[in-house]
Amino acid sequence: MPELTIYGLLDDLKETSEVKDGDVAVEVLEGADPVIQAVVRDCEEFPVFLNVAGEQILAISYLWKTDEVTSEKRADLHEALLRANLPIPLSSFSMIDDCYVIFGALSVSSSTSEVVTEILTLSDNTLEAIDAMQEYLNQQKTDT
Repeated sequence: MPELTIYGLLDDLKETSEVKDGDVAVEVLEGADPVIQAVVRDCEEFPVFLNVAGEQILAISYLWKTDEVTSEKRADLHEALLRANLPIPLSSFSMIDDCYVIFGALSVSSSTSEVVTEILTLSDNTLEAIDAMQEYLNQQKTDT
C-alpha cells in the first residue's frame, strides 16, 4: 500500500459527495509542512486543518488565543476543557503556541468517508466548544 500524502488525501477528498456538492471546500495550504484546509459550509470562520504525519491523520480547528481568555477564569476553563474531553465525541482539546485547539486523529488507513466524518464532526464540535466555553472568554470573543 503506497504511503498516504497530503496531496493524495486531497485528491481522495475531492471525489466525495460532500466536496462535490459544496458542503465542504478543500485546498492545500503550502508551507514547510503543507496542510489541507477544509471549510465546512456554515462554519467558514473555523476551518479544519488536516496533516498527514507518519501513521496518523491529524485534524485541528483553532478555537481562541490565550489573550481571549478572562485571566481570572483560566484555571476554570482548563478544568472545563478537561471535563469536556469525554462528552464531546471524537475530539480532544490542546494548545498550539498561544492558541487553544480542538483536534481528532485517525489512522492513515482510515477510509475517505471516515476522514469526511472527522471533518464534519470536528466542525460541529468546534461550534459546540465555543458555545460551551463562552463564560470563560473575554467579551470581545463572545461578541464575534
